[in-house]
Amino acid sequence: MISDRNHMPLHINNSNYEAVSFTDICWWRGINQPNQIAYRFLLNGVDDYIEITYRDLLKRVVSISQLFSKIDNNERAILVYHSGIEYIAAFYACLNAGVTAVPAYPLLSIADSTRLGSIYKDCSPKYILTTRDLKSHINDWLQNFDSKAQDCMIVVTDTLTDLTDLTDLTDLTDGVMSQKKHSDIALLQYTSGSTNKPKGVIISHQNLLHNSEIIYKKFKHEDSSEVVSWLPPYHDMGLVGGILQAMYGGFPSNIMSPLTFLRRPLRWLQAISHWKATSSGGPNFGFQACIKHFNPKMLGDINLSSWKVAFNGAEPIRANTLRDFFACYSKYGFDCNAFYPCYGLAETTLLLSGSKIDEKPKIVCLDKNKLQKQHKAIKSTSDCSLEYVSSGTVIDNKIYIVEPTNFTVLDDGKVGEIWVTGDSVAKGYWKKSRQTKETFYALLPNKNGLFLRTGDLGFLDKDELYITGRLKELIIINGRNIYPLDIENLVQGISPAFRQDCSAAFSVDIENNENLVVVQEVKRSKIGMLNVQKLKDKVSKMCFKKFNLVPYKTIFVEQSTIPKTTSGKIMRLATKQHYLDDSLKRLNDD
Repeated sequence: MISDRNHMPLHINNSNYEAVSFTDICWWRGINQPNQIAYRFLLNGVDDYIEITYRDLLKRVVSISQLFSKIDNNERAILVYHSGIEYIAAFYACLNAGVTAVPAYPLLSIADSTRLGSIYKDCSPKYILTTRDLKSHINDWLQNFDSKAQDCMIVVTDTLTDLTDLTDLTDLTDGVMSQKKHSDIALLQYTSGSTNKPKGVIISHQNLLHNSEIIYKKFKHEDSSEVVSWLPPYHDMGLVGGILQAMYGGFPSNIMSPLTFLRRPLRWLQAISHWKATSSGGPNFGFQACIKHFNPKMLGDINLSSWKVAFNGAEPIRANTLRDFFACYSKYGFDCNAFYPCYGLAETTLLLSGSKIDEKPKIVCLDKNKLQKQHKAIKSTSDCSLEYVSSGTVIDNKIYIVEPTNFTVLDDGKVGEIWVTGDSVAKGYWKKSRQTKETFYALLPNKNGLFLRTGDLGFLDKDELYITGRLKELIIINGRNIYPLDIENLVQGISPAFRQDCSAAFSVDIENNENLVVVQEVKRSKIGMLNVQKLKDKVSKMCFKKFNLVPYKTIFVEQSTIPKTTSGKIMRLATKQHYLDDSLKRLNDD
């Protein structure tokens, strides 16, 4: 078992070398595989690129590492970069120097600025690492945000001179690998904040190696694997799945900017075809975007037959999305068995559960009333059934489904909170002892060890994990548990004027009674022709028909109004707070 080891085997050429940290792996590959391509950054998203070998990456890492001194051990460095090789080098340099890396946003919007401020205030960094094109923006932001800005150094890394005259990297290995401990902090992965302000999840070297081994096993990666990733590098899926997994497994990762994907989603599929990628994926909305922008003329002769692991996670997985994507792209070689629904969270480093390779996704139809009233997963094919996609099985961690009020372990088929224990579980939240104790130190009767309370609801069916919602976002009205996503899915399909994946349902207390509020974004091109009252009536009618529930308020807003996380999750509690503060920019008065 992985959890019984203090070191991880390196997956390359049957090597017996064992790593304590990703620093070890970076050095080993730089010395032993100097000319192999480590990363490519796809400038146009497909075939215009810059690339870096393991040797050149290590040289870059060493150059940046020299910025730090020994007294910087355990200091924090916020990484503010656009997606690219410079970010990757800076991240590994922090690990190499014993400085805690703190991935952050590249200041592209007001929301990025606000979030960066929350991270900065929480972790008190000694450094902000960045590039010359972002330095002036960061300097202006920092001066406005913090009157004590002189305590934090802004360091530009892309102007540093590489060690180009270095002929033997082994000259610099003295003590490097032995300096790291398995339990040392590697990074603070700030949560996306879908339910609260961002919290810094403390990720150790052990967490990274353990979860990377799980991904390697579950995805059946090998030396010949190839990754394409458009995921933000400051998000756990982009960092651990798109960047670190490639270093761990010893195969190339082809990275494009998230902005390239958002502007032209089909570039993702073109890149998979061009580089014959075996692994690639993202949140459900990424697959949905490719369905929306499906265009045979733009796709040309792409071939997706190399794609063996199309992972889908980080947000609710929709069965209709899987079916529609396959309908669009099966003619281009996409295999339905490549779909890989999975589940994880920052608090478990990344992956917790995943499907089996070469098997079709498991989809169940459940009786809505029994799910909501009795918290039981009873299969049904009636009009009142709801579809759920399995997130697969767990490997090298242990999960239980727990009744969240009396903390009893539930049997298969009963819905409760997902509790986890294992070496992928992080160490807690940075400087938040109360929240760490509540979330990471849970106890179960007759079970050894401490458990992470994920806050997610689900059930087990023969070891298959199904996610049904979030504990804190449940809408409980008249004793019934109603999942916001079910209401949102219903509302979004009512009118072509409504934006998909841009709806928020939550409950508010009115005179000691819970009432439903629905906020729905409207496409900008449809605002002028919106018949507000007619659409409100239709929303009420459909909600009553499907859920026996009429919204207290139905609010229409412009697109990009509802806050989302980096992975596309609706921030329902933040939307609710905007509603309570009366700060939503409404298209309708009521």
